[in-house]
Amino acid sequence: MRLRNLLLVGTAVALAATSTAMAAPVERYSFSNTQTPNGHTIHQGGNWEVVDAGGDGVTVNFRCSANAGDGEAIATGLLECYLLGADGSRFEAGHNGAVPGAHAVEGAVVIDAPRQSYRICVQANAFYASGASGAQTTLVCSP
Repeated sequence: MRLRNLLLVGTAVALAATSTAMAAPVERYSFSNTQTPNGHTIHQGGNWEVVDAGGDGVTVNFRCSANAGDGEAIATGLLECYLLGADGSRFEAGHNGAVPGAHAVEGAVVIDAPRQSYRICVQANAFYASGASGAQTTLVCSP
């Protein structure tokens, strides 16, 4: 039985990434974006690696991150983290909600994904103790 477009999220990511790490990467990409919503600077971005899986598909490891490191963030989250294929296919990393502190990371592995170009899309938010305010970035995708 062959699996098509299997998406591994959470703790399975480390296991899958370890098993694909021995294969030679085909392509590596990185994307970053900085926005200042409500006067708070949030750095967001992602990286992904396309590994030749043989046959028609590839394995894609990807991760998004957010850093609301202006010293005041009490929680940070990723509202959106997904890989977008040239054909419109979309692979989500899942959503864990905000986590305590100024940093958040989510990721996933797509096994036997279509062989095509990909973009990564990310949107972050952060919550601040001062005035119980929050800040949310605009969704952005890599070029």
